[in-house]
Amino acid sequence: MPRFVVFCLSFALVLSPGFAQEPAELENVSQLRQMANQAHAAGDKEAFRAIVTRLHELRPNNSDYMYQLVLAHAVLGDREQAFNMMVNMQQQGLSYDFNESPESMNLRDTNLYEYLNDLMVKAGQPLGEYEVIAALDSALGRVEAIDWDPTREAFLIGSVTNGRLMAVSEGGSFRELMRADRENGLWGIHDIVVDAARNRLWVISASTRAYAGYDETEKGRSALFEFQLDSLDLVKSYPVPVDGLPHSLGSAALSATGDLFVADHSLPIIYLLKSGSDRLAPVFASNGLVALRGIAVSANGEVVYAADREMGVIRLDLRTGNATSLARAPTLNLGGIDGLMQVDGDLLIIQNGIRPQRIMRLVLDEAGSRVMDIAPVVVAPEGLERPTYGTIREDQLFFLASGSRAEGAAAPPVGRIAQTGIEGLRNIVPPDMERFLEQQARKRMAPPEITPAPGTPSQAEGDGDEPEG
Repeated sequence: MPRFVVFCLSFALVLSPGFAQEPAELENVSQLRQMANQAHAAGDKEAFRAIVTRLHELRPNNSDYMYQLVLAHAVLGDREQAFNMMVNMQQQGLSYDFNESPESMNLRDTNLYEYLNDLMVKAGQPLGEYEVIAALDSALGRVEAIDWDPTREAFLIGSVTNGRLMAVSEGGSFRELMRADRENGLWGIHDIVVDAARNRLWVISASTRAYAGYDETEKGRSALFEFQLDSLDLVKSYPVPVDGLPHSLGSAALSATGDLFVADHSLPIIYLLKSGSDRLAPVFASNGLVALRGIAVSANGEVVYAADREMGVIRLDLRTGNATSLARAPTLNLGGIDGLMQVDGDLLIIQNGIRPQRIMRLVLDEAGSRVMDIAPVVVAPEGLERPTYGTIREDQLFFLASGSRAEGAAAPPVGRIAQTGIEGLRNIVPPDMERFLEQQARKRMAPPEITPAPGTPSQAEGDGDEPEG
């Protein structure tokens, strides 16, 4: 199926002739997506390209906008721009097959297109090894929380759907430890942090529509809960400060000194529960972010990393209060991250919002401010889909994922706990791609020469058809 337009058509905007505002002047992504649909429906190819170009500028990690931009260039016969974007996508390890879309027809009569498209298709082939250690009870519904409890020698997992906390042995046996009720005040469980050294279990919970016991009167309520790890007695709950806005605390990370940082999934805010404190306090907020997910703390407790689904990884220096994007090469796409963990000065990311879905280790510099190298851990895990969050134990990552299901199956895929190694990894770049990039660098990135593929015309003619939605 062609994937040229995936925007929502909820609202109609009058675009022709011209725009009330030029796309380059707009900041609202939802408005731009609506405008793109209108331009496409009107057959205004130039307008569609201008809008998608702006979307890519605002959300450079969104691989769907990159894909659509290649096709927008192709439809207009702009091969140079189309191939430049394909090179960019290939360098980022993205996997799309442009042959699936008829809008790529203007590109297909060249060896360069075949070469780049073939590399991108191959990027979607499974890489890395993993082992499923447990299949989760389907009655748990959506599970996002996982941590290792050394006192029970079991993984603790929490359900967003019904607020159940379960202990799962390495052999796969289950037992329930607690579930949300009026006495403990829990709702759906979005994250858990085990602090065995201090005999504490931290549970992050929120009242969302995903929770089976959702009550409209508790809409937007969220809190951090402190339990004794051994007895599971409730010590205290720490609600989000009342500000009249909806909140959904989601991911948490514990520092070596016992400070707990919590990311709000509804609003771009990071809270801190200082060790010994009796309340959550905001330490970071930004209107420039979209959807915070995973969060991690450096070993020295001086830096907090937070993953935004659209904007990449943010680095918050707690000493100065400065927040910056994690420096990286343009060949690294940091979109679609859910899980984010710190390991030996590096970061481990779980990306399920790009193609292919993958788990990567980011090797950081000594200051922890720049990505120096990238090592794939698991790419396009065959038999698993949508890996989300995980926990590190020694040199192994244990992560949550769903098992694959047959197309058209009514039942959702059963959740899995999978295991993979995170040591001894290396960056993998195809040797022929390295040579290609070196050649382009010598040419100072001049547009590559386009030569027809064998058996094809020297120039493909557009058929005049409009892109399919």
